[in-house]
Amino acid sequence: LFECLCDSSTGIVPVGDPVFEADLLSGYPSTNPVTEVGSGNLAYVIYTSGTTGKPKGVMVEHRSVVNLAFMEINKFNDITYLNYLYYSNFVFDAHVWEIYFPLISGNSLWIINTIEQLDIVSLEAYIDRNKINFATIPPVLLNDINMLNLNILIVAGDVTCPALMEKYTKKGVNVINAYGPTEASVCSTFHHYMEGDSSRIIGRPIANTTAYVLDSCLRPLPVGAIGE
Repeated sequence: LFECLCDSSTGIVPVGDPVFEADLLSGYPSTNPVTEVGSGNLAYVIYTSGTTGKPKGVMVEHRSVVNLAFMEINKFNDITYLNYLYYSNFVFDAHVWEIYFPLISGNSLWIINTIEQLDIVSLEAYIDRNKINFATIPPVLLNDINMLNLNILIVAGDVTCPALMEKYTKKGVNVINAYGPTEASVCSTFHHYMEGDSSRIIGRPIANTTAYVLDSCLRPLPVGAIGE
């Protein structure tokens, strides 16, 4: 990620110099840092227009990010090793979903460059070349690419075409429909798509989260009722 480091005495020193790196690292403690940051402190603020069209800053606490990451670990703990694609732009909250889970669970995170990210043919080739087996891809792109080598395909942000869900499922790809507003820390409900399911099913709430179906006056509705 970083091509060079700045040394006040010599100027720019290329990363890869063993002597420089050893001297640099030896000056740091080997113990974990002491911090007063708690679960209720802010992890980040991200701006979103949501469905209102009026931009707002959403404050997300550490507890929410940790809960999301550990939900992913619990959902996918039967897979021993993953090559996870980092596709989302860092100004979009989906990047939180993509970064923390693979890094804290001992898996690999592959950071695709912008050129390959925006080119459909290059994106498909990148996934195949690097044996990516876990990716979150916007549904709009799935019409133009085939990523049948994936173990897990996460779709989110829009309704996915039922035919696409069926195509991937029949080829043995686990298709996950993830849904949630930014305020609920990226993902609040989760559905493992099975053949014949509706592509609009958003599933059940993730751990430590509750979902309510409300009417236009924000009153809870009974099971089976259509809400707003």
